[in-house]
Amino acid sequence: CSDVIIPTYRWFADETAALVSSAESFCSNPSASSLEDFQGQWERARVAWKQMDVASFGPHAEQPWRLGPKIDSWPLREDTIEENLAGDEPLDFGRVSTLGAASRELPALEYLIIDHDGVQAALARFEDEGGTRRCEYAIGLSEDLQASAEAMVTAWSHDGDDYLGALMASGEPGTPFMSVGDASNEIINRMVFLAEDIMRIKLGGPLGLDSGGDARPGEVESRYS
Repeated sequence: CSDVIIPTYRWFADETAALVSSAESFCSNPSASSLEDFQGQWERARVAWKQMDVASFGPHAEQPWRLGPKIDSWPLREDTIEENLAGDEPLDFGRVSTLGAASRELPALEYLIIDHDGVQAALARFEDEGGTRRCEYAIGLSEDLQASAEAMVTAWSHDGDDYLGALMASGEPGTPFMSVGDASNEIINRMVFLAEDIMRIKLGGPLGLDSGGDARPGEVESRYS
């Protein structure tokens, strides 16, 4: 766990820090090139995050952290994101960090910066009269994501909340599992659950395998990218 979980979450946090820089760089000088850089950095952050689908327990799902739904809740709510853009409240980090999970972090940022019709179509949305506000939202989302990524590292780390230490000490009073065997089973079971989720939810839902063959493309994970 110490060789995989914490280093991978640290990788994710580093990619989100770079994402904030990409967001600020793009919004200071919007262009097709800077938007492509922004999109590419979003993808790198998402790739790092998806490596840890297999560890979706502990700080990912449990209070007081419950960071997973903040970072990656899908399908996203496009209507809620558009309502946020149409409103007049600030969309900086302070405001974005209070929004519901369906209009935050990775999926919401994807919706803002990636368009099915290509880079120029996505860029055009930043060049119209709402472009400044869209940029404010994009930067706020990037900063919100970075904060959650750092919180995940802190939650697992020995010099933070030390969930890893508690996991390794399972069986002792106040630890997450009744025994080390239970903790090991949780990790193994998550691998099985992930394989089932990919088949049943990530693929089966959009393909309509659970609805009589009626495809639901709106349920595709990361469908804009």
